Amino acid sequence: MSHKASITILLLSLLIIVSSVGCGLVKKKDSTDWQNEIRTQLPSKLSAGNMGQFYLQGAMYEFPTQLKSFLNNGWSYANPKDAEVTLLPHTWYKYKVELHQVVGTITKICYADIFNNSKEQVKLEDAMVGRIVLDRYSGNSMVSGGIVVWETRIPTEKELYAYTDDGFAFDNVDDAGAYCNYTKSFKSKDGLKCTFTLQAKQNDENERVVSSITLDCFFTLDPIEYVNITIHAVAQNDPSLILEIDEKADAQNYILSYRKQLAKSFIYYIGFDMEDLTDSQLNKVYAYMDKVYEKSAFQVNEKAVSTSSVDISVSFHAPKDFDSTIQAILQKMMSEYEGNPRKISSEPAFLDSFLDELLKTDFDYSFVYTTSFTYDGSIESMDNGISKTLISTLGIYEYEK
Repeated sequence: MSHKASITILLLSLLIIVSSVGCGLVKKKDSTDWQNEIRTQLPSKLSAGNMGQFYLQGAMYEFPTQLKSFLNNGWSYANPKDAEVTLLPHTWYKYKVELHQVVGTITKICYADIFNNSKEQVKLEDAMVGRIVLDRYSGNSMVSGGIVVWETRIPTEKELYAYTDDGFAFDNVDDAGAYCNYTKSFKSKDGLKCTFTLQAKQNDENERVVSSITLDCFFTLDPIEYVNITIHAVAQNDPSLILEIDEKADAQNYILSYRKQLAKSFIYYIGFDMEDLTDSQLNKVYAYMDKVYEKSAFQVNEKAVSTSSVDISVSFHAPKDFDSTIQAILQKMMSEYEGNPRKISSEPAFLDSFLDELLKTDFDYSFVYTTSFTYDGSIESMDNGISKTLISTLGIYEYEK
């Protein structure tokens, strides 16, 4: 046998040995190498201060972020028409988008909800990702603490807390047997209210494994919730409710100015033409407002939704036979008035007397009325609808017509 043949036989023998032990002459790349690398870039323990940080298929992100952050890192629209979509200013409804990234022969899929929380109309890519779900179909993903989606096993809650800071606790644990959701509220780097939800699910070996991570941001509200909160905040004179919408708002002045404008509008629609109201007059109108709003029982409902608008209705109890009652009060007062009838609508003393009579009146609140308006993406359309509702509640039903 030649020397060349001996070398060939030796190589074949080595190949057989290598195959049997699973190790080649050139070491095969470990499929978990990306995990070791990313663990050095993410915080070692999960905490409320870093729950917005995550890694997904080749890039690091800080939630919430613009959609273009994903598009710039290899993701593309599953529906090419989404590239031309624009969102109206302050879009309170979400726009759902499906993103794809092709890795080899496999298409990774990521779902996100997009919101426009700015004052300008923007393309979809410039809007914010307000909700994203990381699961086994999204590709390689990891959050702080080195928690890997569909790999990190947490047989019990005790094992989960091994990945978190000392003293860390989830706000809510929903255990349904086959799966368990762990939810925690946190603030983003910009101070926005967010939630982190980790779902643990039983795998084929009946072990619980992290099946998904969901991040939600509440920098925007559902229009129904916005209307409901604002109406009750003004009606109840409760600035704390406004802070549920915007923690940075000057809620005290907002409520004060809103109620003052309502008081002026109410007096105007009754028929008075006053340049301004005194503090005493304002306080009398406020007392009437509080009396009515206490009986109002507002019910906010969603009538119809499209990609560009939301139809909203608000039902409430209002003073029954308001117009006829007010007419009776005014006629009685005018018959006893000794001043110039042409100046009666701008006479402060006459307005004071009217307000005194109004506060003495006990209305029947069995009458239920409904206002309707459309939110078209602008704050103005929302505020106009809320103002229309609040002024109508005081007895000005004809305001709409």
